[in-house]
Amino acid sequence: MDTAWFLQILDREGRLLADAAEQAGVDAVVPPCPGWRVRDLLRHTGVVHRWAAGFVAEGHTAPRAMGEEPALDGPDLIAWYRASHRLLVDTLAGAPADVECYTFLPGAPSALAFWARRQAHETCVHRFDAEAARGGTPAPTGTDFAVDGIDELLRGFHARRRSRVRSEKPQLLRVRATDADAVWTMRVSVAFLPAGALVALSATRVGAVIDRFGTARLIVLGFSLMVTGYVLFLRIDLDPGYAAVVLPTMLLVGSGFALAFPSLNVQATNGVDEHEQGMVSGLLNTSVQVGGALFLAVVTAVVTAHAPERPDPQAVLDSYRPGLIVVTGIAVAGLLISLTGLRWRRGDRRSVVVARSTSREAETERVGAP
Repeated sequence: MDTAWFLQILDREGRLLADAAEQAGVDAVVPPCPGWRVRDLLRHTGVVHRWAAGFVAEGHTAPRAMGEEPALDGPDLIAWYRASHRLLVDTLAGAPADVECYTFLPGAPSALAFWARRQAHETCVHRFDAEAARGGTPAPTGTDFAVDGIDELLRGFHARRRSRVRSEKPQLLRVRATDADAVWTMRVSVAFLPAGALVALSATRVGAVIDRFGTARLIVLGFSLMVTGYVLFLRIDLDPGYAAVVLPTMLLVGSGFALAFPSLNVQATNGVDEHEQGMVSGLLNTSVQVGGALFLAVVTAVVTAHAPERPDPQAVLDSYRPGLIVVTGIAVAGLLISLTGLRWRRGDRRSVVVARSTSREAETERVGAP
């Protein structure tokens, strides 16, 4: 990674972006960015430039939020963007090669090389956006630089543990450039499969566990595991460790679902006459579907209400955190309800009916309750 080469490209791309924006006018629509006009493009890219320059100039070693977008418009906004771009180029050009600061992609030989490369590609993409708003033929992108962009995507962004390129079973994906001698071989693996695998694998065995321990204990244990898993997941950041954060969450939540929901099913249909089992099962499944839809709507509304104005990775992650808190809170509510007893028999508040298994006809055990 040649830092000087990336700086030359960054310098050129930023000047081309400003020129195209000036020619298009700040009111012009940006076709590749639905809902954006050139003023939005300039404000976003300028803020990103200043955000990146701050890490290098001030030696920040931890992630931090981007600054506020300026209220400038017209020629003043274009001048502000040119100054933001110049600040970034000059900061990177004047920084020591061994500068230590925050980065968010693996593989770079140094923090300076990372930011020069990342901002060169960031600016190139938005230069094309500005030229699309202006119309006409866009400036060409060199083949070597375009190949490096693919390399950054595959070996940088995809190599992060939170990459969304996943497969239900591990496999290899080969990417080949048609106009250069460049080939990448990617391993596409799993992220959230452990949770689903636990539920699927336990489906035929959970009956025996219910027979041994009863539904009450398993429902409480299941909700306890889910609450623990969701609480752990609240620690997630922009680059979470899979083994430390994601995998434990998936194992705990998957185990919780595998224990709690079959037990709830058994408990809900226990003691129902055989000729009414179909109707009761249908009502139960309908209530689960309706409840799940309402739950999803609430979580979606909470996340949407906190949606960031700018596509800043940290801001996007922060917008999901309130939704995760709601999910955790609902799991806590389920745990508290299960701890108070599954259901009281009418006319007898001193006992709770605990089902043993669907394989036994209405077999119950009375346990003491306050």
